[in-house]
Amino acid sequence: MVRVVALGVALGLDSMRVSAALGLQGCRARDRWILPAAFGLADGLATLIGMLVGNSLAGALDIGTRLVGMAVLAGYGIWLICTDDRQTRARPPTWLPFMLGLDNLGAGVALVGATTPLVAAVSLAGISATMAALGLVAGAALGRLAPIAHARRAAGLVLVTLTVVVLAGAG
Repeated sequence: MVRVVALGVALGLDSMRVSAALGLQGCRARDRWILPAAFGLADGLATLIGMLVGNSLAGALDIGTRLVGMAVLAGYGIWLICTDDRQTRARPPTWLPFMLGLDNLGAGVALVGATTPLVAAVSLAGISATMAALGLVAGAALGRLAPIAHARRAAGLVLVTLTVVVLAGAG
């Protein structure tokens, strides 16, 4: 179970970083529950599928799914940069965690034999959701402490920067 928790925290860092960037622009109280739940569900399902399909399929998909997730993240960041701040506050994209969670298929493969698939999936889902919620709260707090005139653009810039850092191998 230590392996599951350690991997869950490592994977949850992605959820936390993205949520913190999205939290900069602020969100409604309801959305503070929806985005972390989406991260938890996406990461849990991807882990479960990875454990069930095993090495054969997940190994072949690993690099492609990571690149798709990063492209989607950068695309959303660019969209935030290009949209008008005067528009109504954008809701956090609940589809984004599912695109970013694709790379967790490999995590499921790494956990084969460590515990039952359902226990691993539920554990990783809980860790990811918790870390996403913490990131969202931290981003929102930072946005309130240092109000940014163009919060959506700042959030977009952070997302694009995260993509570059991860693709460069530093994340």
